[in-house]
Amino acid sequence: MGLDPAALQTRRSLLAGGVGALAVGVASELARPGRVLAQDEPIVVGGTYADATSPTSITNSANGSDVLSATSTTGSAVVGTSASGDGVRGTSATGPAVHGLTTYAQGVLGEATDGTGVGGNSVGIGVGVIGSSGRAHLLADVVRTGVCGYANQTVDAMGVWGMSNIGVGVSGTSASGDGVRGTSVTGTAVHGAATTTSGVLGEATTGNGVYAKATTGTALRVEGKIRCNAASAGRVAILKGKASAKVTLTGVTTTSQVFAALRTYRSGVYIAAVVPTSGYFTVYLNKALGTTTYCSYFIVN
Repeated sequence: MGLDPAALQTRRSLLAGGVGALAVGVASELARPGRVLAQDEPIVVGGTYADATSPTSITNSANGSDVLSATSTTGSAVVGTSASGDGVRGTSATGPAVHGLTTYAQGVLGEATDGTGVGGNSVGIGVGVIGSSGRAHLLADVVRTGVCGYANQTVDAMGVWGMSNIGVGVSGTSASGDGVRGTSVTGTAVHGAATTTSGVLGEATTGNGVYAKATTGTALRVEGKIRCNAASAGRVAILKGKASAKVTLTGVTTTSQVFAALRTYRSGVYIAAVVPTSGYFTVYLNKALGTTTYCSYFIVN
């Protein structure tokens, strides 16, 4: 029996239509973004997961191997982002909460635009942040410490290193205790080095800018010149025909130690006394000058 030409044409039309619909469907799926998986759906590499109503927890209690390992060739292995909470949080009962290990770069790098790059907080007797180089730290030596830097590998190793191009390398602030404290058995407790500016700068409004104390040793040792401003050292002119000169200076008290010396030799003339008073001191000569002469002074309060 021969095929009906009209029926054959109809079957060809249906087949072509079906193939066309299939192609459109495949193209639509390829162009459509990947579906965002939700709670309780299996994790697939490369997927995006949202709308979770409870934490995703992975526990390994069988052995001491890593629970989750992330490896990246050039990018970040693990990225944590939070709008208001912690981007990444580490909690541990006895070991390090967060452990950063690297060969040449930073073990842990903290960066912040307006906030804190790395924040360490210790509620009890522990240590907020510990930086160790060369060997393990000794917790017994650093209890109740905000930041501890420990280095014992080479003589050039640094426990804490602060670097800044235009700002402050290391800043220490305390309401009642020490802002920055350095302790050393045989070396230097605090070492400040600078090429053109101040190696160590101490500033105080009403207290001591720099306080040096020693029980049996030397409280302050200086190698090189000492430079003082007009508040503690300077010179005054004793005019011709005068035997004294008054110097008004803020900070001088009746207990101030004022030392003075003539800057030019005058035969038979010498400083008889320097008398401090509140707000000024007076330099007295043994007799009136025949020529105006300058006198240098130095004040220790």
